[in-house]
Amino acid sequence: LVLHVGRRGVGVKALATSDHMGIISPREKQKAVLVDTSKCIACRSCQVSCKRWNELPAEKTFSHGTYQNPPFLSPVTFTHVKFNEVPGEREEKSTEWLFRKHQCMHCSEPVCAEVCPTKAIYKTAQGPVIIDKEKCKGFGNCVKKCPWKVPKLDWSEGKAYKCVLCFDRVVEDMEPACVKSCPSGALTFGPMPEMYAKAKKRVEEIMDDYDD
Repeated sequence: LVLHVGRRGVGVKALATSDHMGIISPREKQKAVLVDTSKCIACRSCQVSCKRWNELPAEKTFSHGTYQNPPFLSPVTFTHVKFNEVPGEREEKSTEWLFRKHQCMHCSEPVCAEVCPTKAIYKTAQGPVIIDKEKCKGFGNCVKKCPWKVPKLDWSEGKAYKCVLCFDRVVEDMEPACVKSCPSGALTFGPMPEMYAKAKKRVEEIMDDYDD
């Protein structure tokens, strides 16, 4: 779930509700991450913890006129904070940054799984969408069809990579590493019904700020 706080208001978007291969799992069994963009401080703790837990190497990056770094997801960067520059509302001719965590959305009906010819991608009963590296042959259908441009091919290995929501932690009743490390409370992990309730409550708390 992503709780978007933008210039026109707030809203909640559902990202993960079903079991893999089209078999619907009760929502009580599904877990999800609620991303509250109103609390995100763009500290990138989620990026660092993701790298550390998954033992991913650093990337050589470059300055390209934004604080967004690395600029894109890659086979060794599963999540990053996206920065969008917009006209400021507080002062004339000023600018503001809108930022949010970007990673695999773990969709209800993942297109990547539908188009994978080897059935290497599937949605688990717990919620995360994962890639079976043994079955992945690097055809790249998931890369081409993902609306969020998340899966990335490692050409040296011929395998696709993306965030798997720390599935190894989730099955042990642990939070994903990014959630565990978030210092501002922008990320919350739990059963889907609880995340929906928390999101709706949060919307009510901050709605007054956007009615003025």
